[in-house]
Parts: sequence; structure tokens; C-alpha cells
Amino acid sequence: ESVKFWHVGSQAVQLKVVLGDEELEDVVKNVPVAYDQAVPTLYYAVQGGRIMAYKLTNNQHPADMNIAPFDLGVSSGQHPFNLLFQDSLLYVLDAGKQFYYVNDENGVLGDGKISVISKDGAKVQTMISNVGQAAFDDPFYGFIEGSNLYYANRNTGIIKVPLKDRDKMYST
Repeated sequence: ESVKFWHVGSQAVQLKVVLGDEELEDVVKNVPVAYDQAVPTLYYAVQGGRIMAYKLTNNQHPADMNIAPFDLGVSSGQHPFNLLFQDSLLYVLDAGKQFYYVNDENGVLGDGKISVISKDGAKVQTMISNVGQAAFDDPFYGFIEGSNLYYANRNTGIIKVPLKDRDKMYST
């Protein structure tokens, strides 16, 4: 059955399944609703750690339609200083909890990472992780050029990572 929404944003849809006399575990999916035209989209992290998307329709939507942010249902991490968008993927550079000076003489307080999120939030992957490594190697700021992501940490300078890399551990 078709359902029509007049408010752009996201809607939690819950699926309940009963098989015979047994009720299976509910599935809840956060889905984008209403405005499905290809328009520029602003991605941002909100306080509390979620990634949001906002359609920039330039008022080219029906007058009775409310444009609201879409919650991707994905954590932004502790301190997402950079969000980069390339080829329908969002790259989130999370500097981790220890983004300021910390006495990490054993080099194990790192908790930053770079996450790769599909534009609708349906798929999340880790590009590179610094968990359990030196806190000063957590990713801070970066940019994408060609087929590489370049980011800076507070220790070794600028690191180059191919955009196709997944599930890597930071290593000098």
C-alpha cells in the first residue's frame, strides 16, 4: 500500500511480523519521505552526535509541504570536525573524545576514526580507525582530491588514504 507524506524529512517505519502464533522481532527503519527530487543537500552533525541531511529545494516544492531535516540514524562520533561528500558518500572525520591535549605517554588513548556513510544513511563503514593508538594520531581536518582523502592529525602531519580503503587501522 502506498503512503503519502507531506513533510520532507524522515519517518520511522515499524514492521511487525507474526508467523503463525509467533511474533517475530520488530524491525524499525528510518526512511526519507516526501520530496524525492534531486536537489542539493546539506549534511551536518548535530549536538548529541547524529548526522542530518537537509534538502535545499530553493522553494521549488509545494506550498503545503514542510521541509524538515532527515535524521540518517547514524552517529557522527565524538568530534566530527569535517564532513566531506564525494560520489554519493559522506566521509566523517571524527577526532574522537581526546581532541585536546592529553597525557598519552603509553600511546593508547586514540579513539578517532573516519567513517564512510551512504547518502541515505543505509550503509556505514569504517575507513580508518585510530582506536587504541596514540591520541595525537586521531584524524582532524581533511579534504578529498582525486581518488584520495588527505587528513591531518596532531602528530605526523598529513596522511593520504585511498577513497576505496575500508577497515584500516592507522599506522605510521
